[in-house]
Amino acid sequence: MQTSPSIPTKLDVTRRIGRTTSVEIEYFCRTCKGHYSRIVPVKAFESTRCRCGSSNLLIYSLAADVTAPLRAS
Repeated sequence: MQTSPSIPTKLDVTRRIGRTTSVEIEYFCRTCKGHYSRIVPVKAFESTRCRCGSSNLLIYSLAADVTAPLRAS
């Protein structure tokens, strides 16, 4: 006699992500040719500029503040 495993009738597959107000980005500045990392508010993300003032950035890593790795204080 073979029994099949029971499947729950309601399976919750929604993502559980906390709200975030800032993101950690890592980018390459095409003007000063430097690699940098910084934390910016979500609302100001699109206007992010490099330390030199350039907005010509190549963003290669983006992490929400709730999922960002621990940073040294």
